[in-house]
Amino acid sequence: MEHLSTLWSAVDKPDLVWLGVGTACTSLFAYLWRRGKKTRDTIKDAMFIDANIYEVVAGTPNQTIPYAVIEGVIVPVGKPLQSQLGVEGVIQELLMEEHRRVWNKVSRIWYDTSRTIRRVTNRIPFSLACKGGKVRVLEPTQAAMLSLDVIYDKFEPEDATMGKRVVDWMSGEAIKGYQETEKMLKVGTQLFGYGELALEEGQVVLRNPSNNATYFITNLAPSELAKQYQTKVTMLKAFTILFGVGTLIALCAFAAKWYRRYRENQEFFAQTEQVRAARRRQDGEPPEDLDEEHACVVCQTNAREVIILDCGHICCCADCADLLQPRKCPICRRVIARILPVYNP
Repeated sequence: MEHLSTLWSAVDKPDLVWLGVGTACTSLFAYLWRRGKKTRDTIKDAMFIDANIYEVVAGTPNQTIPYAVIEGVIVPVGKPLQSQLGVEGVIQELLMEEHRRVWNKVSRIWYDTSRTIRRVTNRIPFSLACKGGKVRVLEPTQAAMLSLDVIYDKFEPEDATMGKRVVDWMSGEAIKGYQETEKMLKVGTQLFGYGELALEEGQVVLRNPSNNATYFITNLAPSELAKQYQTKVTMLKAFTILFGVGTLIALCAFAAKWYRRYRENQEFFAQTEQVRAARRRQDGEPPEDLDEEHACVVCQTNAREVIILDCGHICCCADCADLLQPRKCPICRRVIARILPVYNP
């Protein structure tokens, strides 16, 4: 057990770190790959309903279709939202961002960065008007993909004086300006809804699936959305294989290195045990009148019993040679390749 702990302490910690990072990345990409593949297959297998929606949903068990696709035009329930340009919509997102230039002290270059100052989302209830009737859309902001159109986008540069520019340059941080963006889900937009269809209070609703499938409200048809996910799945599969093979190679190299050190340690332990056995055959007790020239430089108790190779120093006993960590000569600090017993008359 002591030998195993000594061997484990000699393992290179960077090897363990890289092995752990590779395993974590492989697991992450494998999870995303399986998830993307499941989403793609769910989209391909989803029921597309383009007529008699109420009758189809009402005729299913529990009056629920776990995952289906519908196509329709956005119709507001009540008064629609108004953008600052007069565009009507059902979801409005207002975003204010601050853009800065920051001096990187390490790379010695200026780089651009931004931060969100304000984000406001307004929405009203709406439905999708399909050929087979209207479908009320619930929790649209929880959709993984929500197609919003940019209505307004304006960048206002910072009006800075020469003195402020000098101060910004000295502080290493300068404001470039502010960007105001307005996005809307416009009334009359034709969209596809992917989710769970159910009857609530006599009305067909589209909602976030209860079977953990992905919820979409997008302008992409099923074939286009499945193709987009196929591209992601292919990329994630390639990354999974790449990191998996790399991790496997690293694991094999780590195992080979560990086994090589294990064999070296076993040989070293056998050599030190051989020296100790020779000591026991002589008298079994360390001499009491050892002078400094013949005493072990580590413990100062036993006689110098081993020749350290490849440096050739005779400086320690077998017990201390066995405990040296790292395994280097106490005199010259060269790595110990092997040891040989020395004859003490």
